[in-house]
This record gives sequence, structure tokens and C-alpha cells, in this order.
Amino acid sequence: MAVIKPEDQKNSKNTRGNARVTANPSTSNNRPIPNPKQANGKTSGTKVTQAANSPLVDSVKSKDELIHVPILILGPQGSGKSSLVNAAFSENIRETSNGFELATQDFHFISLATGKHKFMLVDSPGLDNTSYSDGEVMTKLVRFLCCGKNLAKVSGVIYIHPQGANLGSGVLKRNLYLLRSLLGDTFLNRLTVLLVHRSKEKVNQQQMTAPLLDSKSPFRGLCDLGARVEVSSLETQPVRDLLLSFAEMRPDFMGVQNELCRSGRMPNDGDISTYLTKCARIKHDASTFTRPKVMATSLSQIQSHVSSSARQPSKYIKRLELQLAESKKQTEDFSSQLQQHLSQYTALCSQLQIHENTEQSEIVQNLVDINRRIEDLALSLSQYLVDTYGGQDKTTTQFAVRLSELKLLFEHDDRKGSLVQSSKGAGMLLEDFLDVAIRSILCEQLYKRIFAPFHPGISLSDPRNGYTNKLYSHIKEKETQATLGRWRTASFAAISGAIGESELLRLKTQVGPDILNINLMPMLGHLFGPKKNVRIPQAHTENLTELVTQAWDWCVMLKEKIVLLGDYQPTAYRYGAAFDTNIMSEFEAQPGSQPDRILSTIGLGLNVGFAKGTGEGEQALSDIDLLIRPRPLENLVENLPHANLRHCPLWPHGTSRFKRKSYAFWFWVGLALEKHIHDTKTPLAGGLYEATKKPYSKFVFMDGRRFELIDTPGFDNVDMSDAEVFTEIAAYLLGNHLVKLGVTGVIYVHRTGDVTQSRSLARNLQVLADVFLREIGRSRFTILESPRSAFKRILAPGFNLARQSGRDGFIEILKTYFSQTPIILPIHLSNSHDWRSDFTARVEQVLGYYEHGSVQTLLSAREHRLREMYEANLARQRELELQLQRQLKESESEYSSLRSQLQLQENVEQSEVVQTLNDLNRMIDDIGRSVSAYLTDTYVPSMLGDPSDVTSLDAVRLSSLKNLLGYVDGKPSMIMSPDGQGMQIESFFDFTIRHIICRYLAKEIFRPFHPAIHPYLSQTLIKACDNIYEQAPQAVAGKWRSDTFKNIYTDQDKCEKINNHIDTLMNDQLKPLTRYVLGRNISFAKDHHDRLHRLMEMAWDWNSKLKGDVIMLGEFVQTAFATRVRFNRELMEEFEASSRNPQPRIVLGTLALGLSSQRAVGGGDPVEETVVCKALVLTDNAFA
Repeated sequence: MAVIKPEDQKNSKNTRGNARVTANPSTSNNRPIPNPKQANGKTSGTKVTQAANSPLVDSVKSKDELIHVPILILGPQGSGKSSLVNAAFSENIRETSNGFELATQDFHFISLATGKHKFMLVDSPGLDNTSYSDGEVMTKLVRFLCCGKNLAKVSGVIYIHPQGANLGSGVLKRNLYLLRSLLGDTFLNRLTVLLVHRSKEKVNQQQMTAPLLDSKSPFRGLCDLGARVEVSSLETQPVRDLLLSFAEMRPDFMGVQNELCRSGRMPNDGDISTYLTKCARIKHDASTFTRPKVMATSLSQIQSHVSSSARQPSKYIKRLELQLAESKKQTEDFSSQLQQHLSQYTALCSQLQIHENTEQSEIVQNLVDINRRIEDLALSLSQYLVDTYGGQDKTTTQFAVRLSELKLLFEHDDRKGSLVQSSKGAGMLLEDFLDVAIRSILCEQLYKRIFAPFHPGISLSDPRNGYTNKLYSHIKEKETQATLGRWRTASFAAISGAIGESELLRLKTQVGPDILNINLMPMLGHLFGPKKNVRIPQAHTENLTELVTQAWDWCVMLKEKIVLLGDYQPTAYRYGAAFDTNIMSEFEAQPGSQPDRILSTIGLGLNVGFAKGTGEGEQALSDIDLLIRPRPLENLVENLPHANLRHCPLWPHGTSRFKRKSYAFWFWVGLALEKHIHDTKTPLAGGLYEATKKPYSKFVFMDGRRFELIDTPGFDNVDMSDAEVFTEIAAYLLGNHLVKLGVTGVIYVHRTGDVTQSRSLARNLQVLADVFLREIGRSRFTILESPRSAFKRILAPGFNLARQSGRDGFIEILKTYFSQTPIILPIHLSNSHDWRSDFTARVEQVLGYYEHGSVQTLLSAREHRLREMYEANLARQRELELQLQRQLKESESEYSSLRSQLQLQENVEQSEVVQTLNDLNRMIDDIGRSVSAYLTDTYVPSMLGDPSDVTSLDAVRLSSLKNLLGYVDGKPSMIMSPDGQGMQIESFFDFTIRHIICRYLAKEIFRPFHPAIHPYLSQTLIKACDNIYEQAPQAVAGKWRSDTFKNIYTDQDKCEKINNHIDTLMNDQLKPLTRYVLGRNISFAKDHHDRLHRLMEMAWDWNSKLKGDVIMLGEFVQTAFATRVRFNRELMEEFEASSRNPQPRIVLGTLALGLSSQRAVGGGDPVEETVVCKALVLTDNAFA
């Protein structure tokens, strides 16, 4: 064996965290464990010799002659384990704990060669430390003993107990009982309890060991089974003597090794956890039961400590899991289908341009801002008017100069009153009246001038507003919200375009001055009289302009930007309207009173409707987030009430926090309460005394004051767990009616010399800080005596620290609370019926461990929660499944509806349109030929002569005929060619009649927006339609035109309208034609009337189909050209064209209608026009 001399060891010393000794590999059966203190990565198994003058050091012997003596050293943190190793070596080769931080992080050994013995000292992490739980330390110990390549035999165990350490500690008792289980009763004769004394003076060993051997001491049971107690200082010679006492003990296996390793298999973490849990439950004697604790901070960690069968979910839960998974899969399928439909729906919305960029919250916020502007303007202006034009002679409206006119303005009713006067004749205070009157006028005028009309650029009295709103109402009843909203936005934009930007700006700018001059100033004139010459400051005028601008812009947003959210309509109600809680909210409502009428509206409301497309009209939504009620003012007589100042008393009724004469304190004590009150003697060394088991109060008089001192069970005691102590304290605080009123202070007593870097101490203080005190109680918390370590966490937020001792010092602490009043702590608020279980769970979670009973309760509760969770999740999942099914059906319906609205698969094909045109032209041709033949055969021979010789120039009233057909001298026409030739009479009748019919149909049936409405309205809609076609794509423009056409007129009097058109055509065109040519009135045959009726009916129906049903195909425009227009081959086809004829130049008339198709592009671009069919025209080649 190599010898390392002390001077060599000095060179190997290093700073904290590095190796203290040079390490050689050990050949011991013990598994070398890496030393956390070594930064160089070497193992901590070392072989060390002592100085030559050491009696334990013999001459160097061969390795095979050495007797291995492995000794395990255990003890709480800071007890001196590493110091014992250093003392054995007479050298500081191991870093020692400073009392606040853990120095040894893991189990490791250091070899010490002494003569024929090789002591292998196994250092260990301290118990009850703040870095690891005791369960984790024990787990590390079991791994060290059982999980190496070879099992580690041990000759003996040294457990270090510092002098003066508390023997009444529950943590100590639990750890010793667990250690007994790990060692096994047969191994206890190898256990030495080392009581370390700090003083170098001679000590009385019997007196020092007496507390450890007391019947109440947790060490007594170990000693009865063979463990010995030794007293020693941590000096070299006594320590070496102690080590030599183990030299004759052959290394052997402990109970834990025999239990876990008997099968030859290395135990895993689950085996170790189960074993430790079982050991914690062992009852070692009849009088004491060690409460098993599961060290965990969450339920997931708890489950690792229980058996696998207990962790398995029940069959019922498994079945719920399967059902839930199946329902989720079904839901995912429905969701996927729904997303597909929504994607298709979005694509269609893109074509319709109905993507909503406005949130409802933005809409409501705008209303709130407008109402706030109204209120601010009214308040500021009323204060200015009272200060400037009021006076002592005008305190109420009763003194208005023109009281009768003022009453008339506000529609005063002597029986019910008004803003001006109550029904009893009392006037309102002048400033209050001006405030509400101005608000009332502003609300009413903004509503009338901006919000009530369909477009703020059109006044309410304008006929255009009337028929636009009427048309809008018809569409509401029949169409869906998408259709209605898009129609509204398109119509609003079209009207804006028709009015023009410059005119709209003028109209918007004019609203403010109109409200001021037409509405506000007359009211002020009636109130103050003409002599006052009331003037409104420029600042208020500008504020009014800003208000109008915001209201106008908001109106534009509501009516031009919003499609799918609904139809928003701001509301205001007239003086004297009946009060309706469904649509109004009362200003400063008084409980128990219900007004029957309103005096005025002082805040705008907002209604929103959503068209269902069911034919039942718009469905109003009245949810509170969708309907903002206007604020009517009612029943105000003499003054506006001011808001009440509400006071919520902190103390119960009938008590005063300034009259309490007793000061209530809590005490969590490790010492008896009487120690500080009566200066009784300290308990025996080691802390054995009869501990407090239930909280109790005691009234004492000190320094002339009466104190209620509440003593409580101590923490870390052998009879109760800390969780039970906290629960008892909480129960007392909640059960004592006096303490419920609050406490003045909290004192935590910590004895100087006790361990401060204790895990249990830190956790207990954490419970105090987080559960009992929180923010409100921290300033009332005093820590008596020690400021170190575990107290650092809670000192920072404001805890007090006191180091006084004795009765006088205790009284000095109490004096600091004289000026303070009792406070209610958070724990006082835990007044639910089942507070105990919830409170215990919270405390145990902070403490970091759970009692075995709590574990079982938590696991049972977890099973119950799992069942409830799965059942609730399954119910929700089933509901979600049904909801998705409904949404999927609704989405399919909306998608189909939107496709129907867009007419992506239109029922009208272009070929059908062209065929109808051909049929219509054929009917026109037939009528022309039939009537001309009838006239030529029946009337021409007898009135004009031989038809073969008669021309148009033979007309009896030629001048009238020329006027009828728009003849211009020197220009070609059907009456006469430029060189003076007339047209053969039958051909003249044929061509002229066909031209007249084509022109009439184009002008009176096809060209108007609808042939049955007033021409003025038709022109307005055509202009609006043109504006829409400039800005919107075909889907939008076509849909607007379709909806407007179908809803503007019903066909109930269609026959009457058709007959009227036939009469007009006959009386204004055809009959004058025959009269001017033949010289007298003639009668058309019934067949001719029937043919005209069928023609007109076909034209009417075809026009209705093109304008009401066709959307995506475009706008079909019929063409019929007037006489004398230039011939255009792209638009026209010449009648009986011949290559022998010269190039036609002038159109004489239209013989068959043409047709073109226009498609809107939007964005201000011109429409795309395509000629579908050319019009058939008669040209100047007819006379060639």
C-alpha cells in the first residue's frame, strides 16, 4: 500500500468543490461513488495513511494483510459527519457544512490505513436538509448499499447527534424508525449513537446521555435492541478510538440488502420506493406508530409511491376512455368536414366581397365614444351658459323668458310634465336643464339627420329615402343576412357615388351649423331671451363639428362596411314616448320605481337585426352584448341626484376596531409559552417535556395591558405531524369567536442553537408565509431570536426580527404591537363547510409530503375526479359531436344558400337567352308582316289606289308622318331617300311597325330598371346600379340588381301593366302611323291585339328573368338603334345585305333587337362588354 505523507496531503488541498486528498482506486467490495465535491472527476475512494507519530499508523504492510472495516456515518445536516472524517485524518480533507448549505451531496467513502486495518469511512448527505428530502437521502443510501456491482457490506454505523439537539423532533423520530427498518434489528448492535459535545471542558457522560436514554427519547428503542451511546468531541484521538471499536466486527449485510437483493436482481427505483414506503408503515412498538409520509409535491409523484394495482384505472374509467377516444375521432371527422365547407364558404365570400373587417366590440365602442362626446359637450356648454348668461334671477326653468315657447319645444304636457316643468309646476335647476336639454337635442338631431335616413346624404323627407327604405324592408323579409347586408352596402356606396364626394363633404359640414342654428339657438333664445344675445364659443362649435364628423363616419361604417354581423341601427326616442325596458335603460334608476313615459333621450342606443331569409322578416337580437339601450331621462323634477358614496366596513356590524383592549397573538412555539411569561426553567437538554397538543388562549396582564396569548402545538413534535399542527391551529382560529375578529400579531419562537438550515423548518415557514399570513399578515410577524438561513426567504417582504430573551425581552416585543389594531388574516376567510380537507391538502403540498391517509384520500379523490372528468368530458364531447353535426348541416345549408345567391350553377344558359331573343324578334317580324299585309290589302286600294304604285310619299298627312318618325329634310329615312324616292307602301308599313315596336320595347320595357315603377325611381336605381358596376365585381353587382329588381315590385298587376303598355304603343305610335298614311282612323284586327299582347308578355317575362334571375352571366342589354345613326358592323347587321350594294352609312330603322352582355370587373374599372347578337337594321341601301 502506498503511503501518503501529511506534507504531500497539504499540496493536494484545494478550494471548495475540489478534491482534498489524492485518490487511488480502492479494491474494496464497496462501490466507489463519485464525490460531488471533486471537480476533477476522480472517485472519492481513497487510501490514506496518517503521520508516523500516530499510534494508529503501523509500518507499511502488504495489501493482502489489511483488514477492511467499512463504517457508515449518518446524521442530520451540520451534525459533524465530515468533521468526524477530518478528525480521523487529523487533516481537513473534507469540506464541512457551514450550517446553511449542504456540503456532502452523495454517499462516498474515504480509505484510512491504520496498521493492519483499512477503515473505509462512508460520508453521507445530512438528514433534514433543504436540498433533498429525507426520502431522497434514504433512497440514495439504499442505492449505495444495493445497486453497486458488488453489494457493500458494513462493519458498523455511526449516527451523530449534536449536543442540545431537540429530542422531541418528529423528523428525528421518523428518521430513526426508518433507519431501524433499513438496518434490521439484528444489525442494531453495530449501531453507535455518537453524542457530540462542543465544549473542551470535562463532561459528565452519564448526565449527557441520560436524555437519549429517557423512555420518551426516540433513541431508547434502538438502545434496547443493542445500539450503544457514546459521547465524544470531534478530535483526532477520540475519533480514532471510536473507529477501533469497530475493528473486530466483520462486515455484514444490512436488513435492506437482505430484503431487496435476496433474488440476486438489482432493485430499481420502484422497488426502492415501495420498500421505503413499507418501512415507514412499520409499527415498532405498541405505544408508537410512525406515520408514513410520501415525499411528493404533486399527485403524479404520489402515484410512484403506491402499488401498481392501486395506480391502475378502474374498468369503468377504461371504458370511458375508449368511448371518449371514439367520440373524439368522430368529432375530428365532423370538424374536418366542417373545415372543408368553411373553406368553400370563404371562397364564395371572397367572390361576394363579404369578408368582415369590423368587430362588434369596435362598433359598440364607437357608440360609447359618441355618447361620451355628447355628454362632455353638453356638460361643458351648460356650465359656460350658466356662468355667462345665468344669474340670481334665473335659477330654474321656471324663469325662462319665453316659457310657453320652451314648453312647446319640448312638447310639455301639464298632466305629465316635461324637461321644462314637472306635472306639479316645479322647474328644473338651470344648469341641470341645460345639460339634459342639450344632450336631448343632440341625440334627436344626430338620429334624424344622420342615422335614421338610409343615407345621411339624403334627408328623411326626400322621396328617395322613402322608397329606398321601403325596398330595403322588402328585402329584409325575404333574403338572408349575406344578401341583405351586401345589398345595403352596395346601395349605400352607389348613393354616395351618385351624390359625389364634394357634395357629401358639404352636407356633412352643414349638419353641425344646422343643429346649432335651427335647434340649439332657438332653445337658448326661449330660455334667456333675445336681449341676452347668446353666443356659442368657437371651441364648443368645433366640438360639435367633431361630434357630427364622428357620428357621420360611424354611420358610414355601419351601413357601408358591415355585411354578416347584422344590420345596426342607432336609436333615439321622442319626448313623451312610453318607457320600455326592452329597448331603454333609465338614467340613474331608482329601485322600486318604474316610469311610464320618458322625458327625452340623453344617450343613443343601438339595435342590431339579423335577416334569416325565412320570409318572416328581420329577427331582432336583444342580447346585452348586441343591444345597447338608449338612456331616457324620466321623472326628474327639481335636481339631478348625485351618486352615493358607498362604504364597505371592514369590521362586523356593532364592533369598533378602536375599542378593543385585548391584544390577540398566535404562538407557534418550540418552547413552552410559560417560559416567557413566568420565566420557568428550560426543559431538559435535548428538549423532552410535555408538549402542547391543542391550541388554547390565556389572558395575562403585563405592563398594565391585557393580552390574549394563544399557545399552539409545536412544530416537528413526536405526537403530531406538522400538517396536523397547522390544521389544529386553523380549526382554533376558525372556531374561536373572539379570534375570528382578528389578531394583532404573530410571534415565531426559535431557540438559539437549533438547526436553522432545516428542511422541515423551511417548509413550515413557507406554509406560514403562503397559507396563513400572505401579504396582509407579514408586517405583524416577528421571529424571536435567530435571523439565519431558513428565515431569509420570509424576512425580505417585511417580517420583523427580535433577539430579546427572557420575560423583559418578551414584553418589549409585545410593546411593538401596542399601537396596532387586529387584522383579519387570510386563514379567517376559510369558512366553507369542508375547509379542513382543502386546507390540509394545501398545507401538505407546501410541506412537500403527504400523510399516508392523505395519500389514500387523494388517490380516491383522484379516482373520483377522473371518473367525473371522463364522464363530463364524454358528455361535452358528445355535445360537441352533436354541435358539430348541427354546424356541419348549417354550413352545408349556408354554402348551398350562398351558391344559390351567387347562381354559380345558373338555371339560365346564354343559349336560352339568345333563343328567347330570336323568338321575340320572330314575333316582331310576324306582327310587322301581318299588320302591313292587312293594311295594304284592306285599306290601301280604297284610299290610296293600287298598292303596287303607292309609296310612303303618298301618305295623306305626310308632314305629320314625318314628325311622327322624326324625319329631317335632306336625310335618308324610311319615308324618303335622299334623292326623293318613296318606299313601297307595304314594305314601309312592315319596316316602320317593326322599328316602332323594337324602339318601344327597348325604351319602355328593357331600358328602365323595372318597367312597372315610376321613371324617376327607375332613373335613380339605374344610376345606383351603374355606380355599383364601377366599384364591385359581377357577383356583387349582379346580386344587388337581382335582389333590388325582385323586391321593388310585385307582379300582381302585371296584366294591367302589359295592357297599359299595349294601349300606349297602339295609341301613341301605331294608330297615328295608319291615320297619317291612310287619312283616317282604322281598327286593328283582334289577332293583331293578341299578337301584341303575347309579344309584350314575352318581353316582360324575359326582362324579369334577365334582371331577376341572371347574376354571373352578366348584364344583358337589348339594343335598338334610332334612325340616322351611323352604321356599325360590330353592333349591327344589315337587312338583306348584298355584296353588290355599297357600304351602308346610315341606319333607317331597327327591324330586330340586338343583345350585348356586360360584366362588372369592379375597382373602378370599366365593365367588360360582349356583343351576343347584332341588331338587324335597315340602312340607306334599302333604296339602292
